[in-house]
Amino acid sequence: MRPFHLKIKELLLLGIILSLGLAACKPVPTPATKTQPATADSTAVSEMTATPTPLKELTVCMAQEPASLYLYDGRNNRSKWNILEALYDGPIDVIVGEETPVIIERIPNLENGDLTLQAVVVSSGQEVIDARGELVVFKEGIFARPAGCQRSACAVTWDGKGEFSMDVMNLKFRLKEGLTWSDGEPLTAADSVFSYQVAKDEATPGSRWAIHRTGSYDAVDERTVAWQGIPGFITSDVSPFLWNPLPSHLLGSLSAEELLADETTNFSPLGWGAYRFESWTRGEQITFSANETYFRAEESLPFYNRLNFRFIASTDEALSAMEQGQCDILDESYALENRFGELINGQTGAPWNLHILNGPEWDGLVFGIKPAAYDDGYTPQYGDRVDFFADVRTRQAFGYCIDRQGIAEEVYLDAVADLPDFQGNYSIPFDVNEGTRLLDAAGWKDVDADPVSPRQAWGVTGVTNGTTFSVLLLTTNSHMHTQTAQVIQESLAACGVEVSWQAFTPEELFAPGPEGVLFGRQFDLALFAWATDGGNGCGLYQGWQVPTQKNAWIGTNLGGYQNQVYDGACSDALLSLDDGDSDALVDTFNDQVPVIPINYRFRVMLTSKGLAIDTQLFSRRSWLSAIEQVK
Repeated sequence: MRPFHLKIKELLLLGIILSLGLAACKPVPTPATKTQPATADSTAVSEMTATPTPLKELTVCMAQEPASLYLYDGRNNRSKWNILEALYDGPIDVIVGEETPVIIERIPNLENGDLTLQAVVVSSGQEVIDARGELVVFKEGIFARPAGCQRSACAVTWDGKGEFSMDVMNLKFRLKEGLTWSDGEPLTAADSVFSYQVAKDEATPGSRWAIHRTGSYDAVDERTVAWQGIPGFITSDVSPFLWNPLPSHLLGSLSAEELLADETTNFSPLGWGAYRFESWTRGEQITFSANETYFRAEESLPFYNRLNFRFIASTDEALSAMEQGQCDILDESYALENRFGELINGQTGAPWNLHILNGPEWDGLVFGIKPAAYDDGYTPQYGDRVDFFADVRTRQAFGYCIDRQGIAEEVYLDAVADLPDFQGNYSIPFDVNEGTRLLDAAGWKDVDADPVSPRQAWGVTGVTNGTTFSVLLLTTNSHMHTQTAQVIQESLAACGVEVSWQAFTPEELFAPGPEGVLFGRQFDLALFAWATDGGNGCGLYQGWQVPTQKNAWIGTNLGGYQNQVYDGACSDALLSLDDGDSDALVDTFNDQVPVIPINYRFRVMLTSKGLAIDTQLFSRRSWLSAIEQVK
C-alpha cells in the first residue's frame, strides 16, 4: 500500500498557437530574382545549404486561464503551476514524497552536514514552536522541548525561572554552478533571498506557514543560501524553506505592492526553466519558446522548440480539439474523471492515451465523534444528538462493514490499484461478521433478527435503550462522492446500520462554522477529501485542531476526536528528522479510527498517441513538473 502523506497548509492546466497558425497561413512573398551565370562557387553554396529543421510544437489544452503568472499573486493552483513549470524548473521537486534537487546540488540532511541543530537560549516573548508543534510566544507555563529533546516524552513546562535552551535547525542550500535566467543574467542566491523578502512582505498574499517558521534567510555567497528556523521547529521536509528565485536584477527596485501590479511580473515573467515566455493572447493561449540558456540544454532538453498553452473552457470542445490534433495534452482541469467510464469505453481506436493520476489525497469517512453541541456537556434529554460514536468498537465495526474494494471496483472502476492507508498501514479489512460482532459488543443489537431493519441500542453507554441506529452521511455533489455514498449506505445496511445521505455543493459543505455543517461540527458522518500537497497528515486529527468557538471555528479535526497518546505520537512524527513514521502513531490511529480511508482520489489526463510522458514524475505542485522531458 502507498503511504498516506499530507500537511495542514495548502490543484489543476494548457495551448495552441494562433499567431503561428496565422503566420503559417499567410503567403510568403517571393523575392524578385536576377538571372546570373552559374559558377562553381554558387553551385557549392547551393549544395551546402542546410534544410531547415521542422519546428516542433507541443500544445497543452486546459480549462482554466490564470489571472496572472506572478508567483505571489495568491492564486496558485495546479493549472497555473502546470504553466509555471515551463519557466521554473524546481528548485526542489517533491515526487512521490521524495525531495529531489533540481537547481541545488543536494538536499540538506544531517549526514551531508547541510542540516545542523544548535542549542540557543530563548527569551520570554520570543516566538517558538512548542512541544505540540504549535507556533506560540515563549513565556512561563509553556510546554516545550529543551535542547537535545526530540520526543514529547522529554518535553517540560517552563517555570519562568532561569535560562531555557531549545534546538534551532539550520539549512544550507548550494545552487548548481552556471545557472542563468533566460535573459543570460546569472541566477544567484541573492535572487532567492529577494523572493523570500517579497513573500514575507505584508502586501504579498498567500500562505505564511513557512515564513512564520523562519528566523533568518540570507545569501552566504553567490551560490549559497542559509536558512535558520525558529526555536523548536525541526522537520525532515526542507523544500518549503528554499524560496523560488525571482530575478532581482529586473525586479529588485520594485516593492512587493508594486510587483502585484507590474506588467512584466504578471504577464511576461522571466524564468530559468526549459522554456522562456514569448506571448500571451488573453482568452486564447500563452506561448513559450525553448530556453537556449537552460542548464540542461546539453541533454537536448527541452525536446520541443515551442510550447503552447491553449485555453478551451468547454470539455466537449477540448475533446473535439484533441480528436482533430489541435491539442497534444488535455490536463486534469477538465475533471475527466467524471467521464471516466465513457472514456474507458471509447479509448479503443481513439487518437489519445488515457493517464490516471493518483492522489495523494484520499476520500475519508469522518465520524462526528463529538458534535459542537457536546462542548458544554452531553445532554440528550435537551436535544443533543445521540452519542453514536463514542465507543471505539462502533467505529471499528464501520471499518469492517464498509466494502472499500467494492467501492474501488464499482465507483472508481479499479482506476486506482491501491486502497489508501495511514502512514503505510491500515489494519481493518472488509469483514461483515467481525463488524456485526463488534456492534453487538458495543450494545447495538439486532433485536428482530432481520438484517434489513436497523439495530437498536440495548446497553449502549449514554444512549436510551430502543434507539435505532440511524445516521445521516453528508458529502459533496460530485459524481464520485454520491456513488460512494450509495455503496457505503448499502454496506452498512448489511450490518444493520441505517444510513441516509445528503449531497451539498462544496461551498455549502465547507461553509465556516458555527453555521457550516462540517466546520460547525453538526454531522453524523461526512465523506470528503482534504486538498493536500504532501507531508505527514496526522496533524489533521490532533486534539487542538477541533474547530470551536474559542478558536473561531478554525481547525481540521472536524469530528472532534480527542486522544492524548495520538496527539503526542503525531507531534513526535511532525517534529522529526526521520521519515516521520511512528509505530505508536499508526497503532493508535488504527485502534481509534477517527476516520476511515475510503479511496485515493484520481484525475485523468489525455495525451495524443505517440507522445511520451512519464506521469509518475508529477510533483507536489504540478502534474507537468517534468515538462522538459515530454517528447
